[in-house]
Amino acid sequence: MTRYTTILNTINALCSVSATASYSFYVGSNLTASGAVLVGGTGEEVSSHWLKIYPAADHALNETVTVGVTSAAVVPGKLTNIPQVQHTFRYISMDYSDYLGFPPPSRMAG
Repeated sequence: MTRYTTILNTINALCSVSATASYSFYVGSNLTASGAVLVGGTGEEVSSHWLKIYPAADHALNETVTVGVTSAAVVPGKLTNIPQVQHTFRYISMDYSDYLGFPPPSRMAG
């Protein structure tokens, strides 16, 4: 009962804060009395959010990941490549698209 109360108090505290951004939370099965997993969150901006589970993956030795933005972005920047690790574990992400209808979506991972 103590874990359940702690979890509910934490969720209540998160929900009572005036947020101006997105947040998500995950409570593993070893922290709930029933063994259930709790996943939730919200986004305060005009956009579309979805939960995505990325599977574990193996990557090539010299593989890279492209990160950043182009000069056409609202806050301009540049794209760069960073080294990818050889193995990534499964993880959960709250992805979103800041799409107001025009132009096409700019998909971000949060």
